[in-house]
Amino acid sequence: MTDKQLAVQCIHMLEQYLNEAKKLPNDNSKTLTLAGSDMAEWKDTYYPQLVQSGKIRDGAFFQNPLKDFRYGIGNDGACTKLEYLQFLWSAYKFVVGDFTADNEALKCIKGCIKMLEPYAADFENRGTNPGISRDLKDADMAQWKDEYYPKLSKSGLVPDASYFGGHAHLGIGSDGRFVGEELLHFLYRLYRLASTSLSKENMMVNAAVGGYKLAPMTPCSLPEEVAAGCSEILKSLIGADYTPVLYVGKQVVAGLNHMIICKQTTVTPSRPEHLVELIINSAPTTGEWTLISIEQLV
Repeated sequence: MTDKQLAVQCIHMLEQYLNEAKKLPNDNSKTLTLAGSDMAEWKDTYYPQLVQSGKIRDGAFFQNPLKDFRYGIGNDGACTKLEYLQFLWSAYKFVVGDFTADNEALKCIKGCIKMLEPYAADFENRGTNPGISRDLKDADMAQWKDEYYPKLSKSGLVPDASYFGGHAHLGIGSDGRFVGEELLHFLYRLYRLASTSLSKENMMVNAAVGGYKLAPMTPCSLPEEVAAGCSEILKSLIGADYTPVLYVGKQVVAGLNHMIICKQTTVTPSRPEHLVELIINSAPTTGEWTLISIEQLV
């Protein structure tokens, strides 16, 4: 097994804790701990072969030179939200590398990574509670508002605000202000999206972990008013085609949320397929449709 294949297995194990990490406070005052066999695998295999070998950065992001080996997921297998997201970002970056952007979706993803990644240095070597926030510089903010925010964040293609509570200013958000975990989360999601968009020849991570091959699915009929809104939303998304296969139902909130299960086909030569949960909202007075979230199921 190559180092990258081992890293993919490690990512696959750690991503099972995404929802648990999501519930951790953003002040990094609490931790999650790897459970049972995951802890054993981390200590026996992933930590020595990927972290101690220097292939994937973990505790050294928070303390350099590293003296307390509990930093990061560390030798104790426990981590704050910031430590968890830092490792996922570093692990995906190790696997995907400096990928070739051979289509418009990948060019957008790579451009956003190139813009955001230098800001990570502001949060290095500050422990697990840096206590600082950063704003995008003027030129970066203009590019964020004009291109990356509408195409990647607001569209829901890259989960951003939804991971931190849903308000538009959370994550990198509409205001371009962020704390460490918001920045590293977005970078992790960008590299993850790149991995699912790349062709098999360029190391598609989901294929490497033995992802499901979807069975044939028949498009479903949506309620008339939902069909119009769903069509409007899907036209705005880049990098993939979406086919509704199940209308789950509606939820009364500020307006109505509608949950739809869709087959997602990434627009790359290998055409990888996934099953995603799409939630869209219709405003109570204007009837305007907005995308709330897209979450990969399979």
